Amino acid sequence: MIQSYTTQKGKTLYKVRVFFRSSKNPQLRITRQEGGIESEARAQKVEASLKKECERELQETEARGILFGDLTQSWYEHFEKLKVATGQRSSTTHQDYLGGIQKWFHDYSRRPAVEINPYVVSSVFELMKSQGLCFGHRKKLKQILKSIFDYGIQSGQLPSLYRSPTFEVALKRDEEKKPEVLTHLQIQALVQKAYESKHEWRRVWAVALLTGMRSGELYALKWNDVNWENKLINVNQP
Repeated sequence: MIQSYTTQKGKTLYKVRVFFRSSKNPQLRITRQEGGIESEARAQKVEASLKKECERELQETEARGILFGDLTQSWYEHFEKLKVATGQRSSTTHQDYLGGIQKWFHDYSRRPAVEINPYVVSSVFELMKSQGLCFGHRKKLKQILKSIFDYGIQSGQLPSLYRSPTFEVALKRDEEKKPEVLTHLQIQALVQKAYESKHEWRRVWAVALLTGMRSGELYALKWNDVNWENKLINVNQP
């Protein structure tokens, strides 16, 4: 499209805008524009050049397939109608799902979706883990990513794929740290210090540390559970 406009100095110039949309993927659009052209004849030549440029880029992009960012947006709009509009998912939750994917896969938004392979997915999820995202959060984002690729495959936007790249990626649960346990010498030192300072909890700590009884068992302990003669404690309550 060629448009003319007049500058503040009264000079007539032309601007050209070319817009191409993919017939294979309506989400894919290529736009080029140029202004400050001094003649209509020159504008027509610029328009022809921009059309060739847009057509070439569109063909190259179509050959690579839909961009991941466009696929994600298409998924978002589809499930907004399918889930949000029907009350199966809240708008806030759906927006959070989109935000999570956009945050962690931002570097891949302008790359073809087919380039997001299991190696890429695994690397991104390892990054999430290293930055403190809990297992539950990572698991949910993996489910969302799988949903995006499943949608792309089923809608025909990813004709070269037959399954999601998340299929081969296994998430590991966070390793639980074993609680630190006092050594025998540390127990003796603690009890000794407690008695030397006459701490009000010294007897409780001594019984707990020297018998291994849990707090519930200590609370339930009664005097008749203690056999002073045989030096035995009867633990019969949890």
